Amino acid sequence: MKKFLKILCMFIIIFLLIPASGDTVSDDIYNIKHTAAVMGNAGHFYIPSVDIDVPLYKYTVDGHQKVVDAENSAVYCESFNGGCGYIADHAFQGFDKIKNAKIGCYAYIRTENEIKIYQCVEIAYGRNEIYDIATYGEQYLTKIYWADFCCYTCNDKNGVEITMLFFREKNS
Repeated sequence: MKKFLKILCMFIIIFLLIPASGDTVSDDIYNIKHTAAVMGNAGHFYIPSVDIDVPLYKYTVDGHQKVVDAENSAVYCESFNGGCGYIADHAFQGFDKIKNAKIGCYAYIRTENEIKIYQCVEIAYGRNEIYDIATYGEQYLTKIYWADFCCYTCNDKNGVEITMLFFREKNS
Protein backbone atom coordinates (compact mmCIF):
# COMPACT_ATOMS: atom_id res chain seq x y z
CA MET A 1 0.00 0.00 0.00
CA LYS A 2 2.89 2.39 0.81
CA LYS A 3 4.39 1.79 -2.62
CA PHE A 4 1.05 2.56 -4.28
CA LEU A 5 0.73 5.82 -2.32
CA LYS A 6 4.27 6.85 -3.26
CA ILE A 7 3.56 6.21 -6.94
CA LEU A 8 0.25 8.07 -6.72
CA CYS A 9 1.97 11.04 -5.07
CA MET A 10 4.64 11.09 -7.80
CA PHE A 11 1.96 11.14 -10.53
CA ILE A 12 0.11 13.96 -8.78
CA ILE A 13 3.30 16.01 -8.49
CA ILE A 14 4.19 15.39 -12.14
CA PHE A 15 0.65 16.29 -13.21
CA LEU A 16 0.82 19.57 -11.25
CA LEU A 17 4.12 20.49 -12.88
CA ILE A 18 2.88 20.00 -16.45
CA PRO A 19 1.64 23.36 -17.81
CA ALA A 20 -1.96 23.52 -18.92
CA SER A 21 -2.75 23.80 -22.62
CA GLY A 22 -2.23 27.37 -23.81
CA ASP A 23 0.04 28.06 -20.86
CA THR A 24 3.43 27.84 -22.56
CA VAL A 25 5.67 30.37 -24.26
CA SER A 26 5.30 28.61 -27.62
CA ASP A 27 1.50 28.76 -27.37
CA ASP A 28 1.67 32.42 -26.36
CA ILE A 29 3.97 33.26 -29.30
CA TYR A 30 1.70 31.40 -31.72
CA ASN A 31 -1.36 33.29 -30.45
CA ILE A 32 0.42 36.65 -30.53
CA LYS A 33 1.65 36.09 -34.10
CA HIS A 34 -1.85 35.16 -35.25
CA THR A 35 -3.67 38.04 -33.59
CA ALA A 36 -4.45 41.23 -35.46
CA ALA A 37 -3.10 43.74 -32.95
CA VAL A 38 -3.17 47.52 -33.01
CA MET A 39 0.47 48.55 -32.90
CA GLY A 40 1.53 51.68 -31.06
CA ASN A 41 4.73 53.46 -32.04
CA ALA A 42 6.56 51.24 -29.50
CA GLY A 43 4.71 48.02 -30.35
CA HIS A 44 2.15 45.98 -28.44
CA PHE A 45 2.32 44.61 -24.88
CA TYR A 46 0.92 41.30 -23.65
CA ILE A 47 0.74 39.43 -20.36
CA PRO A 48 -1.46 36.49 -21.42
CA SER A 49 -1.82 34.98 -17.92
CA VAL A 50 -3.74 38.06 -16.72
CA ASP A 51 -5.30 39.09 -20.04
CA ILE A 52 -3.22 42.24 -20.67
CA ASP A 53 -3.21 43.13 -24.36
CA VAL A 54 -2.52 46.80 -25.16
CA PRO A 55 -0.73 48.99 -27.74
CA LEU A 56 2.46 50.68 -26.50
CA TYR A 57 3.34 54.29 -27.14
CA LYS A 58 6.74 55.81 -26.48
CA TYR A 59 7.21 58.17 -23.56
CA THR A 60 7.54 61.82 -24.51
CA VAL A 61 7.97 64.68 -22.07
CA ASP A 62 4.80 66.42 -23.25
CA GLY A 63 2.72 63.35 -24.11
CA HIS A 64 3.17 60.91 -21.23
CA GLN A 65 -0.13 61.70 -19.52
CA LYS A 66 -2.00 61.87 -22.82
CA VAL A 67 -0.94 58.31 -23.64
CA VAL A 68 -1.93 56.96 -20.23
CA ASP A 69 -5.26 58.83 -20.28
CA ALA A 70 -6.20 57.52 -23.73
CA GLU A 71 -8.19 54.30 -23.82
CA ASN A 72 -6.44 51.20 -25.14
CA SER A 73 -2.90 52.55 -24.84
CA ALA A 74 -0.03 52.21 -22.39
CA VAL A 75 3.06 54.38 -22.14
CA TYR A 76 6.48 52.81 -22.66
CA CYS A 77 9.78 54.28 -21.54
CA GLU A 78 12.69 52.08 -22.58
CA SER A 79 15.01 53.41 -19.85
CA PHE A 80 14.11 55.82 -17.09
CA ASN A 81 17.03 58.23 -16.74
CA GLY A 82 19.55 55.43 -17.25
CA GLY A 83 17.87 52.82 -15.04
CA CYS A 84 14.98 50.41 -15.48
CA GLY A 85 12.38 51.23 -18.13
CA TYR A 86 8.64 51.08 -17.50
CA ILE A 87 5.23 50.39 -18.97
CA ALA A 88 2.27 52.08 -17.27
CA ASP A 89 -1.46 52.58 -17.63
CA HIS A 90 -4.46 53.44 -15.47
CA ALA A 91 -5.94 50.70 -13.31
CA PHE A 92 -9.49 51.73 -14.22
CA GLN A 93 -8.73 51.06 -17.90
CA GLY A 94 -8.05 47.39 -17.21
CA PHE A 95 -4.41 47.57 -16.16
CA ASP A 96 -5.45 46.59 -12.63
CA LYS A 97 -5.27 43.02 -13.99
CA ILE A 98 -1.51 43.09 -13.38
CA LYS A 99 -2.33 42.82 -9.67
CA ASN A 100 -3.22 39.16 -10.35
CA ALA A 101 0.14 38.34 -11.97
CA LYS A 102 2.59 35.94 -10.36
CA ILE A 103 6.37 35.84 -10.27
CA GLY A 104 7.48 33.74 -13.23
CA CYS A 105 4.67 34.83 -15.57
CA TYR A 106 5.61 35.87 -19.10
CA ALA A 107 5.17 39.19 -20.85
CA TYR A 108 5.76 39.96 -24.51
CA ILE A 109 6.54 43.08 -26.48
CA ARG A 110 5.64 42.71 -30.12
CA THR A 111 7.01 45.09 -32.73
CA GLU A 112 6.79 44.97 -36.51
CA ASN A 113 10.00 42.89 -36.61
CA GLU A 114 10.03 40.69 -33.52
CA ILE A 115 8.45 39.42 -30.34
CA LYS A 116 10.59 39.79 -27.21
CA ILE A 117 9.91 37.49 -24.27
CA TYR A 118 10.18 38.66 -20.66
CA GLN A 119 9.68 36.91 -17.35
CA CYS A 120 8.45 38.49 -14.11
CA VAL A 121 11.24 38.37 -11.53
CA GLU A 122 9.74 40.48 -8.74
CA ILE A 123 6.46 42.00 -7.61
CA ALA A 124 6.61 45.08 -5.40
CA TYR A 125 4.52 47.95 -4.13
CA GLY A 126 5.63 51.54 -4.15
CA ARG A 127 4.87 55.10 -5.06
CA ASN A 128 4.83 57.29 -8.14
CA GLU A 129 6.89 60.31 -7.17
CA ILE A 130 7.26 63.50 -9.17
CA TYR A 131 10.66 62.68 -10.68
CA ASP A 132 11.05 58.96 -10.06
CA ILE A 133 9.19 55.77 -9.22
CA ALA A 134 10.19 53.86 -6.09
CA THR A 135 9.41 50.65 -4.26
CA TYR A 136 8.60 50.87 -0.56
CA GLY A 137 12.06 49.37 -0.09
CA GLU A 138 13.50 52.60 -1.57
CA GLN A 139 14.62 51.07 -4.86
CA TYR A 140 14.26 53.82 -7.48
CA LEU A 141 13.75 52.95 -11.14
CA THR A 142 16.60 55.29 -12.07
CA LYS A 143 18.91 53.03 -10.00
CA ILE A 144 17.53 49.58 -10.92
CA TYR A 145 19.71 47.69 -13.37
CA TRP A 146 18.67 44.12 -12.50
CA ALA A 147 15.39 44.33 -14.49
CA ASP A 148 14.69 45.43 -18.06
CA PHE A 149 11.42 47.14 -17.23
CA CYS A 150 8.79 47.67 -14.59
CA CYS A 151 5.11 47.38 -15.43
CA TYR A 152 3.00 49.41 -13.02
CA THR A 153 -0.46 50.73 -12.27
CA CYS A 154 -2.00 52.81 -9.52
CA ASN A 155 -3.68 51.47 -6.40
CA ASP A 156 -5.31 54.75 -5.36
CA LYS A 157 -7.28 57.53 -7.03
CA ASN A 158 -4.42 60.01 -6.47
CA GLY A 159 -2.04 58.00 -8.67
CA VAL A 160 0.64 57.73 -5.99
CA GLU A 161 0.41 54.20 -4.53
CA ILE A 162 1.34 51.60 -7.17
CA THR A 163 1.71 47.88 -7.88
CA MET A 164 4.92 47.05 -9.76
CA LEU A 165 5.95 43.98 -11.76
CA PHE A 166 9.61 43.74 -12.71
CA PHE A 167 10.55 41.86 -15.88
CA ARG A 168 13.80 40.58 -17.32
CA GLU A 169 14.24 39.48 -20.92
CA LYS A 170 14.22 35.72 -21.26
CA ASN A 171 17.17 34.36 -23.20
CA SER A 172 16.12 32.26 -26.14
